[in-house]
Amino acid sequence: MTNEDCMFFDNTAKYGSAIYNAGYLTDARNLFYRNQAQCGTLYNSRATGHTVTVESIFMKNTADQEGEAIYSQSTLDMNNEADFSGGGIFNDTTGTLNLNGGRIERNEVPTYTYTGGGVYNRDALNINGCNIAGDTPDDIHDEGPIHE
Repeated sequence: MTNEDCMFFDNTAKYGSAIYNAGYLTDARNLFYRNQAQCGTLYNSRATGHTVTVESIFMKNTADQEGEAIYSQSTLDMNNEADFSGGGIFNDTTGTLNLNGGRIERNEVPTYTYTGGGVYNRDALNINGCNIAGDTPDDIHDEGPIHE
Protein backbone atom coordinates (compact mmCIF):
# COMPACT_ATOMS: atom_id res chain seq x y z
CA MET A 1 0.00 0.00 0.00
CA THR A 2 1.15 3.53 -0.70
CA ASN A 3 -0.03 6.61 1.23
CA GLU A 4 0.96 9.95 -0.28
CA ASP A 5 0.06 13.54 0.58
CA CYS A 6 -2.32 12.58 3.40
CA MET A 7 -2.98 14.11 6.82
CA PHE A 8 -3.73 12.00 9.90
CA PHE A 9 -5.06 14.16 12.78
CA ASP A 10 -6.42 13.31 16.25
CA ASN A 11 -6.86 9.56 15.75
CA THR A 12 -6.87 7.05 18.63
CA ALA A 13 -6.34 3.29 18.72
CA LYS A 14 -4.61 0.64 20.78
CA TYR A 15 -2.09 -0.14 18.02
CA GLY A 16 -1.44 2.18 15.10
CA SER A 17 -3.71 5.14 15.76
CA ALA A 18 -3.20 6.37 12.18
CA ILE A 19 -1.90 3.27 10.35
CA TYR A 20 -1.63 -0.41 11.28
CA ASN A 21 0.58 -2.09 8.68
CA ALA A 22 0.51 -5.84 8.11
CA GLY A 23 2.19 -5.83 4.70
CA TYR A 24 4.36 -3.55 2.59
CA LEU A 25 3.83 0.18 3.03
CA THR A 26 5.31 3.27 1.45
CA ASP A 27 4.46 6.36 3.45
CA ALA A 28 5.40 9.54 1.58
CA ARG A 29 4.84 13.24 2.22
CA ASN A 30 2.21 12.67 4.93
CA LEU A 31 1.57 14.57 8.14
CA PHE A 32 0.80 12.69 11.38
CA TYR A 33 -0.38 15.14 14.06
CA ARG A 34 -1.74 14.65 17.62
CA ASN A 35 -2.55 10.96 17.25
CA GLN A 36 -2.72 8.80 20.39
CA ALA A 37 -2.09 5.05 20.73
CA GLN A 38 -0.92 2.47 23.20
CA CYS A 39 1.86 1.61 20.73
CA GLY A 40 2.72 3.66 17.67
CA THR A 41 0.94 6.21 15.54
CA LEU A 42 2.25 4.04 12.70
CA TYR A 43 2.40 0.40 13.80
CA ASN A 44 4.43 -2.01 11.67
CA SER A 45 3.41 -5.54 12.66
CA ARG A 46 5.66 -8.54 13.18
CA ALA A 47 5.81 -10.67 10.06
CA THR A 48 8.56 -11.89 7.80
CA GLY A 49 9.15 -9.51 4.93
CA HIS A 50 6.97 -6.61 6.05
CA THR A 51 8.69 -3.37 5.16
CA VAL A 52 7.71 0.24 5.79
CA THR A 53 9.40 3.11 3.97
CA VAL A 54 8.79 6.40 5.76
CA GLU A 55 9.17 9.87 4.25
CA SER A 56 6.70 11.85 6.38
CA ILE A 57 6.38 14.28 9.27
CA PHE A 58 5.30 13.17 12.77
CA MET A 59 4.37 15.90 15.29
CA LYS A 60 2.91 15.82 18.83
CA ASN A 61 1.85 12.17 18.70
CA THR A 62 1.64 10.24 21.98
CA ALA A 63 1.81 6.61 23.06
CA ASP A 64 0.97 5.09 26.42
CA GLN A 65 3.77 2.52 26.06
CA GLU A 66 6.27 2.58 23.18
CA GLY A 67 6.84 4.32 19.87
CA GLU A 68 4.99 7.60 19.94
CA ALA A 69 5.57 8.06 16.21
CA ILE A 70 6.45 4.53 15.06
CA TYR A 71 6.41 1.09 16.66
CA SER A 72 8.08 -1.44 14.37
CA GLN A 73 8.45 -5.22 14.61
CA SER A 74 9.78 -5.63 11.08
CA THR A 75 12.01 -3.77 8.59
CA LEU A 76 11.65 0.01 8.66
CA ASP A 77 13.46 2.33 6.25
CA MET A 78 13.39 6.03 7.14
CA ASN A 79 14.55 8.18 4.25
CA ASN A 80 15.57 11.82 3.77
CA GLU A 81 12.17 13.45 4.11
CA ALA A 82 11.20 11.97 7.49
CA ASP A 83 10.99 14.35 10.43
CA PHE A 84 10.02 13.40 14.01
CA SER A 85 9.05 15.93 16.63
CA GLY A 86 7.29 14.94 19.84
CA GLY A 87 7.69 11.16 19.48
CA GLY A 88 10.40 8.80 18.37
CA ILE A 89 10.82 5.27 17.05
CA PHE A 90 10.60 2.00 18.98
CA ASN A 91 12.29 -0.82 17.04
CA ASP A 92 11.42 -4.21 18.56
CA THR A 93 13.40 -7.48 18.61
CA THR A 94 12.32 -8.68 15.16
CA GLY A 95 12.96 -5.48 13.21
CA THR A 96 15.74 -3.79 11.30
CA LEU A 97 15.75 0.01 11.45
CA ASN A 98 17.51 1.83 8.61
CA LEU A 99 17.87 5.60 9.16
CA ASN A 100 18.94 7.12 5.84
CA GLY A 101 18.83 10.86 6.42
CA GLY A 102 16.04 12.82 8.04
CA ARG A 103 15.77 14.14 11.59
CA ILE A 104 14.73 12.73 14.94
CA GLU A 105 14.82 15.72 17.27
CA ARG A 106 13.26 17.10 20.47
CA ASN A 107 11.41 13.91 21.47
CA GLU A 108 10.71 13.08 25.09
CA VAL A 109 9.72 9.99 27.06
CA PRO A 110 9.18 9.92 30.84
CA THR A 111 12.45 8.95 32.54
CA TYR A 112 10.61 6.71 35.00
CA THR A 113 9.35 4.45 32.21
CA TYR A 114 11.81 4.28 29.29
CA THR A 115 14.94 5.71 27.81
CA GLY A 116 15.55 6.42 24.15
CA GLY A 117 13.57 9.60 23.58
CA GLY A 118 14.61 9.59 19.91
CA VAL A 119 15.14 5.88 19.20
CA TYR A 120 14.66 2.82 21.40
CA ASN A 121 16.28 -0.08 19.57
CA ARG A 122 16.18 -3.82 20.37
CA ASP A 123 17.50 -5.20 17.07
CA ALA A 124 19.61 -4.04 14.11
CA LEU A 125 20.02 -0.28 13.68
CA ASN A 126 21.78 1.23 10.66
CA ILE A 127 22.39 5.00 10.66
CA ASN A 128 23.46 6.85 7.51
CA GLY A 129 23.29 10.65 7.72
CA CYS A 130 20.35 10.93 10.13
CA ASN A 131 20.43 13.78 12.67
CA ILE A 132 19.39 12.47 16.11
CA ALA A 133 19.63 15.21 18.72
CA GLY A 134 17.97 17.00 21.63
CA ASP A 135 15.89 14.03 22.79
CA THR A 136 15.06 13.41 26.47
CA PRO A 137 16.29 11.52 28.43
CA ASP A 138 18.68 10.45 25.65
CA ASP A 139 18.83 10.26 21.86
CA ILE A 140 19.33 6.51 21.42
CA HIS A 141 18.82 3.56 23.78
CA ASP A 142 20.37 0.59 22.03
CA GLU A 143 20.16 -3.10 22.90
CA GLY A 144 21.19 -4.43 19.49
CA PRO A 145 23.99 -3.98 16.92
CA ILE A 146 24.39 -0.39 15.73
CA HIS A 147 26.18 0.58 12.50
CA GLU A 148 27.07 4.14 11.59
